[in-house]
Amino acid sequence: MKLESQQNPYSAPEVPIEAITLTPLTPMQRRVLEFYLKHREQQPSWRGMLWRWLRLWSVALLGYGMAIGGAYFLIPKVWPWDDALPHFVAIFLCALAMGGMFRDITYLRQTTHIWPVLQDILDWDKVAARLESG
Repeated sequence: MKLESQQNPYSAPEVPIEAITLTPLTPMQRRVLEFYLKHREQQPSWRGMLWRWLRLWSVALLGYGMAIGGAYFLIPKVWPWDDALPHFVAIFLCALAMGGMFRDITYLRQTTHIWPVLQDILDWDKVAARLESG
């Protein structure tokens, strides 16, 4: 009689977490695993995640605003014959900021849509053990 792992080539082998040589978690890996454990019982909401991202976006928008201000201040001194360049740089930086925000919103929406599947397939004991092991 064959074992189940020999019968089904698509099933993952059962390996205890202690048998795996673990590398230290990066800060991003740790944040992801903490996010998973935090939302173990309840699906993350799109609005809740969006609220957390607002802080990061505010810092990014402040940086873009300073870059746009610098463009309007410095470009006429370097290229005084080009009146359209500061406007082009400002429009480019605004489009770059909006593109980044739309990309992040897409990631947030994807996370909320895929969460029910993740919640079913994640081995929560292994996630917690991996976080504790560092």
